[in-house]
Amino acid sequence: MLALAAAVPAVPAQVARDARVLDVGYRLATRNLALCPDRQSWWSGFQAAGLMLYPLASRPNHAARFGDQPRPVVEIVVPGSAAARAGLQVGQIILAVNGDQTSDRLAAKADFAPIAAIETNIERPAYTITVSENGQPRAIAVKADRGCLTRLSVLESGKRNAWADGTYLQITTRTVDMTRTDDELAFILAHEMAHNMLGHPDLLDKTGKSPSRVKTTEIEADRMAIRMMRGAGYDVFAAARFWQRFGRDFGIFSAPTHMRKKARITLLEAEARAVAAQ
Repeated sequence: MLALAAAVPAVPAQVARDARVLDVGYRLATRNLALCPDRQSWWSGFQAAGLMLYPLASRPNHAARFGDQPRPVVEIVVPGSAAARAGLQVGQIILAVNGDQTSDRLAAKADFAPIAAIETNIERPAYTITVSENGQPRAIAVKADRGCLTRLSVLESGKRNAWADGTYLQITTRTVDMTRTDDELAFILAHEMAHNMLGHPDLLDKTGKSPSRVKTTEIEADRMAIRMMRGAGYDVFAAARFWQRFGRDFGIFSAPTHMRKKARITLLEAEARAVAAQ
């Protein structure tokens, strides 16, 4: 999977956020396979972008990033990921994936379809991506890593929020910026990934979203998130530290379907102590 699908076209200030989310998400997904035996997918660990994501009038502003050419460009590669091991590098122009050529023409309007096509073509255990290197095509064979099922998406928004729908995990740029460390970001991502791994969105669709049912899934996701943080090598006590700063004024987490601030901190601290003692 192209593990980060931008909900809106990334701008230079957002690339660092995207890279951080992709890095932490990749680590959580690929190091916790034992926790998601029935909900797994393929992770490659790179993000592509290009001029096609922007309307015609703004494309000159992004020429420095992508060059004066229409094809997608490798913008982020997670260190140590499947893409990195295969030799994919930031700045490479993507000519084809599994033989499907990328377009050498730009539509007049912003178009995410070329990036979506790349995502579809790499959702498999192995694939070939052809890039331009010194003006010549180079075929790179990538063997993707197996990881827990989730597609990451960063949404440009000033709201404090993050949510999951069973497949996607979406987090706002404001939320990313509120985390002081990758350990804190890992808790937010792991909590939402846990919802997908545990099948909570599907369950609530079938059984109904009563406050008590939703609260139960939130508690389960918190507990799973702590285990995921431990599995990926993050500080499990960072979850409680994050919540001590924000608590109930945090987007959807301020709803009555979620635990009160003190109760949630108590739960997170207890789970962290239990996991750390193992």
